[in-house]
Amino acid sequence: MYKPQDYYFKKAKKEGYPARSVYKLKEIDEKFHIFKHGDLVLDLGCFPGSWLLYAEKVIQPNGKVVGVDLKPITVSTKAIFLQKDIFKLKTEEIQNLLKKNNLPDKFNVIISDLAPATSGIKDVDSDRCLELIKKAFSFIPPLLKKEGSFVCKAFESNDVHFLAKKVSPLFKFFKMFKPKATRKRSKEVFVVLSGWRDLNPRPHAPHARALPTAPQPAKKNLE
Repeated sequence: MYKPQDYYFKKAKKEGYPARSVYKLKEIDEKFHIFKHGDLVLDLGCFPGSWLLYAEKVIQPNGKVVGVDLKPITVSTKAIFLQKDIFKLKTEEIQNLLKKNNLPDKFNVIISDLAPATSGIKDVDSDRCLELIKKAFSFIPPLLKKEGSFVCKAFESNDVHFLAKKVSPLFKFFKMFKPKATRKRSKEVFVVLSGWRDLNPRPHAPHARALPTAPQPAKKNLE
């Protein structure tokens, strides 16, 4: 039976997080060591703010989070927030924001909890989800620092697995992972990538969409 106010929901409210999704990121971080003290993090689809608050907590001291979402966040945070439609977001807007705040020009970690507004039509929703994943991937070459990590929410499908495996050789480690906090009936899965190779850095190409190719595959650990 579907229980919207389950154990993780109640735990999140008790610990001051706006959504139960925080425990998905927490498990991913504890298992794969995504964040480090002092990291610069880009949080795509940061509303309502649970991932943003968790990332902000574990990268202290001296770390910083930049959050992007179409919806405004109301959580108390020191993160830099940009209210923007992800499909209209340009790389140079992020770069300008970093420069304005005297921050490095690339991120140590990019996380994405982007999810489409569902229509109830399976094929339509699947296509929308895939487009969001592709958009999140597009920020890797211009904005992710070498050896950086990337975590992205997805939904099980052949297209998602194909896309993830296509990108995986560009990283040293790749895993499709389903945290315990994910509901059993859900097809939600997370793409975890670390050790960005950055074989063809293009610091002056903010519009670059194509990911470079790599000579050797990542170490894959699929569940």
